[in-house]
Amino acid sequence: MKLSRKNNKVKRYRKTKKQFGGNSPLVERIAKINKYTSVEHALSKFIKKKLVDKYLLVINSGNNNMINFDNIYINCFIEKMLEILRFSFDREKNHHISLGNYSEGYEYSTSNIIYNLQNSKYITVILTDLELVPISFLYIEMLSDDYDKMWTVCSDKNRRGEGNSSIVVDNAIKEHKKSKRNGLLLEVYNDDVIGRKDNDPLQEHIVKHFLNQGFKVKNRNELKEYTRNNLLSQKEETKVMVMDF
Repeated sequence: MKLSRKNNKVKRYRKTKKQFGGNSPLVERIAKINKYTSVEHALSKFIKKKLVDKYLLVINSGNNNMINFDNIYINCFIEKMLEILRFSFDREKNHHISLGNYSEGYEYSTSNIIYNLQNSKYITVILTDLELVPISFLYIEMLSDDYDKMWTVCSDKNRRGEGNSSIVVDNAIKEHKKSKRNGLLLEVYNDDVIGRKDNDPLQEHIVKHFLNQGFKVKNRNELKEYTRNNLLSQKEETKVMVMDF
């Protein structure tokens, strides 16, 4: 008896973009992906530790080759990081546009995030929720014969007041100390330079935050010439803070 080829076929279904959330908000799309995905999470290999109801991820030259930028979850993750970056650094971006460093109408893009993730000079420390949705993150740029540079932490505007930036900074410092590298340096723009308003985190509050983490305010004239030349501004537009190990 001849069997019908048609009856022997096994139907295979692919999840469509619509089933993964389509154009829904990022958090909803990520939840959809989690629902349909039973394999190891694309970012689980970057988890450094679990912190009660959050995860700390560290991406650096030792593991950034494992990032699959074609993975749909990785793409959603980067888009969420971009959303946080755009909000957190909007005033700094506009300041650089006014100086002519960026073109008129410039916007950060996913290429900015991807560049830092791929760059061996950068360490990216990311705090996520238990669904591995980014909440807060920062970069440390490793420099030769100088302080390594910590770029001010970015946090989700909807998760402010939870102490997330403190968690990221504290753990980034602990991890960096293990590397036995240089100390850390960061800069905080003066309020009037980038036009911070009363409802923004003001320089005074940001500086206090980093003082509590162990940084100290440093007079520019006390820095080596090479370090001074690497600062964001040569015109006293920022307050410089350092942490010596």
